[in-house]
Formats: sequence, structure tokens, C-alpha cells
Amino acid sequence: MQQANPFAEARTAAISNTLPPNARLLVQVGAGDGALARHYHRSYPTTSLVVVEADTAAAQRATSFAERVVQVQLESAGSAFYRHLQWADAWLFDGTLERLAEPARVLAGIRAVLNYDACVLACVSNPAAATEADARHALDLAALQNLFSEAGFRLAATIAISPGGTDTPSHFLIKAMPA
Repeated sequence: MQQANPFAEARTAAISNTLPPNARLLVQVGAGDGALARHYHRSYPTTSLVVVEADTAAAQRATSFAERVVQVQLESAGSAFYRHLQWADAWLFDGTLERLAEPARVLAGIRAVLNYDACVLACVSNPAAATEADARHALDLAALQNLFSEAGFRLAATIAISPGGTDTPSHFLIKAMPA
């Protein structure tokens, strides 16, 4: 039996609580483990979740919790891809934004179609607290602010997520809205 990870549960709750309530459509970049989808669906069972995933095995796993899975490499997706998701209430990057080869290009593609009341959420590892170097980009808070600003967003919320008892946050949760 898998033991509960209090930090992972707290992070999932923080992300879920920052998402728009009763969203019609959420787009999650990267399959993850499905915990966030299950958590959000408990409160809002009519929300449709689309997972965007490049990896075949992860995309297959996502079919167990997402209504639709799109297997695509976001950095090479064209404007037609983003247009077919223009009604999304939120795009979510849970540990995936910093792993993209071209995060600015992806954010610009989203911003081109994002409705004025929709948002982008990004949960990003804090490079100052990172124990592993699995990200392509070390995005500290200033770099995140610049990245979103240059793509046409304003930061509506910034939340520092810290594991119990530490002063340095391990992650930042960013909520960005169209500027």
C-alpha cells in the first residue's frame, strides 16, 4: 500500500484551490499521476480535463483520469492546436513548465487564444531549494515574472509552497491572467 505524502497532498490541494471553481475545461500539460484530477473532480465532477503529453506511456496512463488525452510536443504545436483549446478555463503546468525546451513559445501560443477570464497556473521548482537538476530551465521568481510578462500575462497570485518547517520554499505556484 502506498503511503500518503503530506507535502504532495498539500501541493495538490493548493493547486486545486487556485484553479477556477467549476471550470468547464482544464488543460493539464504533462500527465502527472492523476491525483490533481481526482481531487478537483471530487468538488467539480462536470469539469472536463484534457491532458497534453508528449510521452506515449504517460499519455496512455492519463486515459485513466482524463476525458481526453492529446499526444503532442507543445514546442512544435502550431496555432491550430491552441485554437482547438481556446475555451479552456485554465492551463496547468505542474512541474512541467521548467522542463519545456521553449516555455516562452508555449506561453505565447496559449496567450494568443486564452479568454480574458481564464488563467495559467504553473507550479515550478524553486532553484534555490532544488535537490535534483531535472529541469531544463532554472526559473526563479524573477525569471517566472519576466517569462509570463513577456508572453502577455500579469501575475494574479504567487504562492510559496514549503515542506513542513523549512524557510525556503521548494515550489512556487503562479497564477497568471491575460494582461
